[in-house]
Amino acid sequence: YATAADDSLHTSPPLPAYLSRALDIHNRASGVPLHAADVGEDTDDDEPEPVAPEPSDAVVQRVSGTIRWKKGKLVGLGAQGKVYVGQDLDNHTVMAVKELVCMDDKVHESRLAEIEREIDMLRTLDHPNIVKYIGVNKVVADGSITLHLFLEYVAGGSLQSFIKKMDKNGLDEAAAQLYTKQILNGLAYLHAKDIVHRDIKSANILLAIFGSHQVCKIADFGAS
Repeated sequence: YATAADDSLHTSPPLPAYLSRALDIHNRASGVPLHAADVGEDTDDDEPEPVAPEPSDAVVQRVSGTIRWKKGKLVGLGAQGKVYVGQDLDNHTVMAVKELVCMDDKVHESRLAEIEREIDMLRTLDHPNIVKYIGVNKVVADGSITLHLFLEYVAGGSLQSFIKKMDKNGLDEAAAQLYTKQILNGLAYLHAKDIVHRDIKSANILLAIFGSHQVCKIADFGAS
């Protein structure tokens, strides 16, 4: 279990060997260095990490069983919250931890309800082109509610950031066709379950890299 006194909460966990190899392949292919700490959206390294209430017992309910975890470095910022690297302390896998904080009052009830609807929906999804849900943890302290949403860690970052790292010509036609097909496969799965994403854009498409094989994954269901 990780506690507030544990310095490991403020350090990034090491990436598994296969992710390190994927990053190396990306770096050599694109010519633009991509580091483990930079795989999410671009952030300001000088910005201090926010302090959120931490559970004294960092056990999270997941799809099956529980998970013990520790928080790593801030890797992404969004309208809905912040994203950290996290590590499963039992199987040592890397996760994305989406942290959402709102006040525990009547004013913020609707936002909390929206977040909980997103979580309930994510629990039902299982498709290779959709970011996988792992679990959730809820902390109530000092008049605020902090939700940690645990998701599959996608090392390639967003499709938007990947395209920005390419030359001025962007993606070639073959890559654009591949990514479009994968995104449409994910959308077809969602629509078959009567789910409309409503915010499909390159910033909400994550790119998993497995050697020479690349897979687009739809993320951020906050508007669904």
